[in-house]
Amino acid sequence: MPQTPITDYSFKKWGAIKIEETDEVEPYYYWILPIPIDENIPDRPTLVSTTNDEWKIMEINKGQYLVTLFDTLPMLETEEEVELLYKILTKENLTK
Repeated sequence: MPQTPITDYSFKKWGAIKIEETDEVEPYYYWILPIPIDENIPDRPTLVSTTNDEWKIMEINKGQYLVTLFDTLPMLETEEEVELLYKILTKENLTK
C-alpha cells in the first residue's frame, strides 16, 4: 500500500476547510475535514490536522501534517489512512 504524506495538496483535493488563526507571534493555519464532507449535519465528527508550523516540534517534514479524529485516537500519517477511515465511517470515497 502506498504511503503518501498528508500535505496542503491533500486537503485541497479532499475539499477540506482551512482555518487561519494568529497567536502572539505569527499567523498559522490548520485543516478540518467534517465527516461526511458533503452534508451539513450539526455536531458531526471532524478530522483535524496539526498546524502548518508544528512540523518544527514533531517528527515530520516541513509541509506535512498529521490528522486525528479524537484526541484519544492515534494520529493518521498518510493520505491512505485518512481515506480509509473516511470510507469506513461513511461508506463513501473521500476522493471522487
